[in-house]
Amino acid sequence: MPGAYFNPPVLKTKEFYSKNISEIEFLENLDRQNIRSGAVHLDVWFDNLHIDHEKEITFFDFNFCGNGYLCFDISYFLFQLFTIHPNEEEYQAKADHFLKGYAWVTEIGNEEKKILSFACLAIITYYISVQCDRFDY
Repeated sequence: MPGAYFNPPVLKTKEFYSKNISEIEFLENLDRQNIRSGAVHLDVWFDNLHIDHEKEITFFDFNFCGNGYLCFDISYFLFQLFTIHPNEEEYQAKADHFLKGYAWVTEIGNEEKKILSFACLAIITYYISVQCDRFDY
């Protein structure tokens, strides 16, 4: 059933921003019927994967995995790629290759493409809140 899953990043983002800002309204009005959901890693980046000599990929570090929008993993990977490639042309070329490779395996829907930057906002807010919850000060 679409939308019937635990979605910590979006819930935490809505909780964090008390004002009804446009980003929150956008998240609340998503067409959830057209956004794939399921198991997500939520920490997909270079330090959490290994590529062997046959180019087989192994993911590890599943401490944030759970259920949510599948595009969270796309968004977070693109964010990590952006942080290590400040040159816009270099970033865009690698991002395009990543998205093309992802779409070769499974289509990225238009609704998912539309929310990639908001998904990143939700993930980063969620991570910051987890760190804040770990400490009293």
